[in-house]
Amino acid sequence: HISQRRQLRNLQVKFEDFLSGEEPLEESFAWFLEESDTYAGEGVALPGIVNHYLSLRRWASLPNVHLIHYADMRRDLRGAVARLAEAIGCSRDADLLDRIATSAEFSAMKANAVAAQADNPSQVWKDFGDFFRSGASNQWAGKLSDELVEAYHTRLASLLPEADARWLEEGGVRAD
Repeated sequence: HISQRRQLRNLQVKFEDFLSGEEPLEESFAWFLEESDTYAGEGVALPGIVNHYLSLRRWASLPNVHLIHYADMRRDLRGAVARLAEAIGCSRDADLLDRIATSAEFSAMKANAVAAQADNPSQVWKDFGDFFRSGASNQWAGKLSDELVEAYHTRLASLLPEADARWLEEGGVRAD
């Protein structure tokens, strides 16, 4: 099982930003922090996302469970591709890894967004190309009030040990 994670605050900001319906971000983010149920089993609220992470985290020492973080892929995409290849037992031919990493670069994904939307014609996203707007973390900065940011930290601390919360926010190597 391979599970990819990214900065939790960005999830709801990005999710709300690109849905075709409109809801004030402050309202949807407050829901994101407190909602205990999951949307259609997808775990789109913070408690559901944390629960899913913890359900995988407890098995992370097994050889067939791999947790990767978006920030780590941004820091070293080719290295992440090599680790994924190793995890699933694929060839780690240098040329193939280079080609896969090049096609998985943010700029390549953004360039192919229009074609990807044609393959997925649902009208859920406002603009599929804009989904690949920046590839950056901290997209929540300047969009959430100080009170909501503090509520987020408090809620996350109530759900996770500090090391896990830090990994979900920043990636990197966890001391297990």
